Amino acid sequence: MTTSLIQFHKTDNVCHYELTQEGKKCQFLQFLINTSNFAWCKIPEEITEEDKRQEASILLSKLCAIGYLIFQKKRPDVSRAVIATDYMNKEPGRSGKTLFVNFIAKFIQAEHIAGRFIDINNAFIWYDLSSQTKLVVFDDLPENFDFEWLFPYINGAWVINRKGERVDMIPYQYSPKIVITNPSKITGKGVSLDDRKWELPFSDYYNARHTPIDDFGKCFFTDWDIEDWKYAYMLVADCVQLYLNYGPVLTQEILWESKIEVEIGMDFTSWADNYFSNPSYLNQTISRRKLYELFYKEDNARRKYVSYTVFKYKLAKYCNAKKIAFSTQISNGTELFSFSKV
Repeated sequence: MTTSLIQFHKTDNVCHYELTQEGKKCQFLQFLINTSNFAWCKIPEEITEEDKRQEASILLSKLCAIGYLIFQKKRPDVSRAVIATDYMNKEPGRSGKTLFVNFIAKFIQAEHIAGRFIDINNAFIWYDLSSQTKLVVFDDLPENFDFEWLFPYINGAWVINRKGERVDMIPYQYSPKIVITNPSKITGKGVSLDDRKWELPFSDYYNARHTPIDDFGKCFFTDWDIEDWKYAYMLVADCVQLYLNYGPVLTQEILWESKIEVEIGMDFTSWADNYFSNPSYLNQTISRRKLYELFYKEDNARRKYVSYTVFKYKLAKYCNAKKIAFSTQISNGTELFSFSKV
């Protein structure tokens, strides 16, 4: 009987995990846990259940993504490009994205393309690909990269121009999957884009000053012994099983809420969460000045850090993230705010 390294328990809104005794010995699994921990700088007493839920959801997403990329069978309804990104990191880079991709490349044949210098008009861009290539890795795409250019490759066959005017075609079911490492998230909006990307956020637990070798005392892959590789193969088996159980686990909503907390501040977010917890306030019209007074009434020091103008900006950001319809109007010289649940 195969021993699992990690066990997940997931419902609609709650996700948590438990490491088995074997799982605690798997260094790469611990590495993935660290890259999914966005509350690592908090002291234990400050870590909330929401922090734990977020870490578990992001970790599950990464493990399922590994399973998806390694599992050979393809389905059009779940075909996506996996995008590893430095989400909200102040100093993008060195967060573990490349190690994540290199781990997968140890188990399937991968072709790496320097995204920064990519020329999508190059007719021979796929020249080095073969029918054995199962993964195409784009490293650091340029900011203005047109993600829609990848749509036909995510969901269709690959046409490969060879030198000597020979053209090969890799049918969809045998074509490679795509993974992208990027210092920032892929820009763009729309259902077509959302349906073709699988974003994996990497925290800044690892950075230029703190690397995996500081935690584990060895370089991944090159310094691994037989025991390390045993746990690596066990992890891959778990990842494939998790993918088959859960499918694509997307974290966009969790990421968006986390980003909003960073942009508008935890204090404002906490106040707004408490204010709108009253259902009647989700269907009301109130003057801007009165609401601002309610905001700083709890703590007068807030007036120093959140001005009258900034208050409106933060409120609009919050409502957009929480799917609260927010509109303004002027009546008899007074600006009014109106709210309703979308």
